[in-house]
Amino acid sequence: MAVPSRHILLCILLSLAPLFAVQVRAAQVVFITAEARADSQWPTIDALCDFYGLTCDARSPSQEPNSPDADLRGTLAVIVRASALSPPAGQVDARVLWERIRGSRAQVLVLSDAPLLLSLPDAAIPVNFIAVSKGLSSWQITQGNRQVTRELTGVSRTVRKGASPTAIVLDAGGRSELAPLMSVQSTDDVWHPSYVEFRDAERSIFFAAISHLSRESLDISASGDESGFIDLAPILTFLRFAGGQYCWHRDSDYANLTIDDPWLVEPYGCLSYRRLLAEMQKARFHTTIAFVPWNYDRSDETVVAIFRDHPEFYSICIHGNNHDHWEFYKYSTTPADPWPAKPLAVQEINIRQGLARMEEFSRLTGLGFDPVMVFPQHVAPAETFGVLKRYNFLATANLTNVPLDLEPPGDLVSHLRAFTARYANFASVARHLPAGRSRAQIALDLFLDNPVLFFEHHTLFREGIGAFNKTAEMVNSLQPAVQWDGLGTIAQHLYLERDRPDGDCDVRMFCRSIDLVNDREREQTCFIEKEETSDVPIRRVLVNGAAHPYAISQGRLRLSVAVEPHRPRRIEIQYEDRFQASQVDISKNDRRINRLRALSDFRDRTVYRHKSLRWMVDSYYATGLYRLGLMKTAILFGVFAVALAAGGWKLARRTRRAAFRRRTSALSVKQE
Repeated sequence: MAVPSRHILLCILLSLAPLFAVQVRAAQVVFITAEARADSQWPTIDALCDFYGLTCDARSPSQEPNSPDADLRGTLAVIVRASALSPPAGQVDARVLWERIRGSRAQVLVLSDAPLLLSLPDAAIPVNFIAVSKGLSSWQITQGNRQVTRELTGVSRTVRKGASPTAIVLDAGGRSELAPLMSVQSTDDVWHPSYVEFRDAERSIFFAAISHLSRESLDISASGDESGFIDLAPILTFLRFAGGQYCWHRDSDYANLTIDDPWLVEPYGCLSYRRLLAEMQKARFHTTIAFVPWNYDRSDETVVAIFRDHPEFYSICIHGNNHDHWEFYKYSTTPADPWPAKPLAVQEINIRQGLARMEEFSRLTGLGFDPVMVFPQHVAPAETFGVLKRYNFLATANLTNVPLDLEPPGDLVSHLRAFTARYANFASVARHLPAGRSRAQIALDLFLDNPVLFFEHHTLFREGIGAFNKTAEMVNSLQPAVQWDGLGTIAQHLYLERDRPDGDCDVRMFCRSIDLVNDREREQTCFIEKEETSDVPIRRVLVNGAAHPYAISQGRLRLSVAVEPHRPRRIEIQYEDRFQASQVDISKNDRRINRLRALSDFRDRTVYRHKSLRWMVDSYYATGLYRLGLMKTAILFGVFAVALAAGGWKLARRTRRAAFRRRTSALSVKQE
């Protein structure tokens, strides 16, 4: 897009503004420790500050009080080692350091990973960090202060056996001034506070005991071993509390249930659209159908009417094209791979045909669909993300947000964020099976402002149409204000925002189209950025449908938008796209695919509706037989059936012969 001349200066300023802001910005978080950046806690603090978008620095307590580096004015949070406030004789004066910290008006967190009795000058009571040799069995976020622990309040989990041979905890001595925010249980069933808030007339001081437990288990969103969260939780919650609106955050919490595969027929296997609607109205949740485009021309009008009349409960997104097993598999394969290669060109053909079929689906039914891709079987390789971007998809949602051909990044920020635009600058979101999510994992996603996305198949409802209600009710109890919506709406809220000191805000886009809302009582200027390093050309940028100036520099697209109070503004990036659905062949002329879809319908709509036959389908997938393909599986079952019949025939023959011998012997005895 050619930028109009009257906007050239504005675009230059936009491209330079973030650089200037970084240069003049004082550290919002200061970590005070004798070892400065060599401290073992610094990598975690630095990573979490990066996660929240807070500037940070590590400083030694021995710095001169009057030096520029020692100035804490404007600092939002100070994290200080307890040992720095109780130094050996002859070192820095702890009283002077503490007065400087308290005089900054910043929120304060005191950490210790060793036994220590700490007496602070203006605290009425000492704080005692002690060692527990029994090891830990579980942890719990208490009801101490919901403003600090937010959605994590009341959550508890067990600790992997053997993960904590020794732990550091706090000895509160039963004093009411120390309000526990997190407690840990030792293996002798004694509860100890590990994270507390000391409340005085001015403001709180926070204390946390660090035990250096398993650093491989910081991701409680993915694993059953959540030991490392004991050390992570105090810093994670403290920084969010201290940073407030200056932290990266989202405007609301969002949740969704997606059911993969069904087409619009009543019922589809264990799924009844009519009965599920009643459950959604009762338990308050939203269901997206990940629709296979091959089914575009066979929708039941009664089900279409349900979707048309209840968009607040039902929506549709795209689920591959033919659902031809793993139709977005690796571009090249080896003999060890279970599926044949699917070159990028073939995958693009499927994306184009899938889009064209969905356009025809909309024409036939009058229903819209969200341009969000749920890949069949598993996520696609990275270059396919770029194809989705070129065809102006909003996002992709899968079991992982990392492409098939890449390893997950190892940094803590990526570990905690469920959505990313790291790959082709295209929005990718992780989703989860309801059965695999604990209350703690859901609470952490809500706390981190991650969209809470669940997925299943019609088999979710095998034991009853209300099978998801308890999960929905759990989410709603953790965050009563959570918004259940379709994947398209959720994609258009994949952005982070944070306040600037001047009252305006920064916005980081992950999706190409977002809906910005200003909940302030005055107009706010939003400085918006989105990573743009791929080679997909941009056609234009729109704000509420009108062309808007932008600039691209250092791999980022930048623009500024004035947003009026309580008035949404849609920011939309349109990429060059010459796609025309009318020029794409959407016919179903592949016999193999047609046969596969017919067998899938038979499996889901006939076999699985009979409880006595479900074991066949469950075994087919549980044993991995589906990897062989239908033909090989049929041959295998045929061989098995023949072998079973032959074995049965031999057994019956042997039984008859034995019976004949017994009768013959009996007759001989009688004749004698």
